[in-house]
Parts: sequence; structure tokens; C-alpha cells
Amino acid sequence: MTEIAQWAFSDPPNVAVFVDRRILGAGGWIALVSHDSEDGAWQFHTDNEELPTLSDGLLLCLQDIVTIDPSVNDLSTLPLGWIAWRATKQAPWQKSKDNRREHETADSVTGNFINQPDWYADWRQEAVQQLVEKNARLDAEFRLGEWPRYDYDFDTGKLVFSDGGVAKVIADIQVVGPTSGRAGNWLWAWANSHLPPNLMTDSMLVRAFGQQHGVLEMTHDVISDDDLNKLGWTLTSLAVRIGDALGAYRPPRNDGGGLYLLYKSLAWSN
Repeated sequence: MTEIAQWAFSDPPNVAVFVDRRILGAGGWIALVSHDSEDGAWQFHTDNEELPTLSDGLLLCLQDIVTIDPSVNDLSTLPLGWIAWRATKQAPWQKSKDNRREHETADSVTGNFINQPDWYADWRQEAVQQLVEKNARLDAEFRLGEWPRYDYDFDTGKLVFSDGGVAKVIADIQVVGPTSGRAGNWLWAWANSHLPPNLMTDSMLVRAFGQQHGVLEMTHDVISDDDLNKLGWTLTSLAVRIGDALGAYRPPRNDGGGLYLLYKSLAWSN
């Protein structure tokens, strides 16, 4: 396994990456890698000409991918918004700017909002406080800050906290959205084409609420702000309140961003 001391990527070894599970099958190999400009996410695809289905999607740690194929280390400095590809498993990586989505546009607004409903500022602050209280209760009950490892699986919609390879706490989750320190923004889960629809349900509720009440930050795909930590937790608190979630979690990332998840259920592992 690649040693942490030799780690080449700016993302940490345990950052989650999107993987086509066919890479792991017999004869599978990584043919295409993308480093998304919207949220800094990494994607790893096969040479299979058939488009992947939702069941083909898998989340692994970046270190797992480097262990599977050490040549991925050559892409550690691949810029945001670029792709790399190769014709065979032994061929050198080719790199270029990702022009596949040039025809697409995304709404982007800043975190300073005007012309919101009169009641919204107080309602928003209440949501933040409610999330703080909910998370404090969950941390006390399930000792969430103590477990050294977390893993989440988008196929099952589960987040597992473990210690020494033993599952301790298991949660059903929804994805709210990621922030990216390098891109300097937030992307709502409902606007993220990489996510399975079953994990967007609560974020879709947020969008519907925003459309009904004229709340801009709930209906724009991308939101920019200087304080991404505050922005991420604030927007997540809205989803917690609207979706009546138990609380929220952000797996750590080292680029100033994070992936924000909702707890829909939480229980000790049997």
C-alpha cells in the first residue's frame, strides 16, 4: 500500500472518489480520469463503451485507487476541469482540458443575498442553531468524534463509523452538497449529475421549498462565498430543517471544502 509519507496528491488519502466498479472486475483497468471543476471530485472510468449505470457507481478512497493502479500518481497535479486518458493500460497518460461540458452553464450566486422573504433571515438562523443542537446530541449518544474511520457507500446510502475494522455506528444518509476550496463554491446535490437520485431526495425538497418561497440560495446550482465552512454548514442546516433530518456530517477534506451529508437514521452496529 502507498505510504502516506510518499503521498503525491493534495487531496488526502481518504478522500472519496467516484469509481466505475467495472474497473475492479476481471480485465478491468482505468482508461479515463476526470478532476471536476465544480467540486474538485475525482472520477475513474473504464474503457467500456457502454455507459455506466447507477449500479456501476462506487465510492472508494483515493488511496485505494492508487493501490489498485499506482500509475494514477502521475495525475496527482491534474488541474481542476481537466481529464486524462490512455488507449491501453500500459500507455502513457494523455491530458487536456475537459471540454465535454462547455455547452452547459450553471447559475452562480454569492453568499450575500438580497430580496429574500422578510422571515427568512430569522428562519435561517434558527435552522443553524437547530443543527448545532442536533449534532451535539448525536455526538454525545454515539461518540461520533471518537471513531478513527468512516466509510460511505452511495449504492446503499450508508455511512459507517468503525474502529479496527469493526463497524460501530451505521447511518442512513442523504447528500446535501459539496464545497470546494479550490473552486471556491458550493454545489447543491440536486444539481450534481454524479450522484444517484435516491441520495438527492432531501436536497430536492430544499429546492422545492426555495421555489415555493422565493429563496435564491436554495434554487441556484452553485453558490460562492469567502467562508466555505460557514456556507456549507448553513446550507446543510436548511436541508436538515426542511427534511427533518437527525443531524449532519462532513467527512474531512484538506482543500478547504467538504462533502455534507444528512443523517436520516443512526444506530449502533449489532
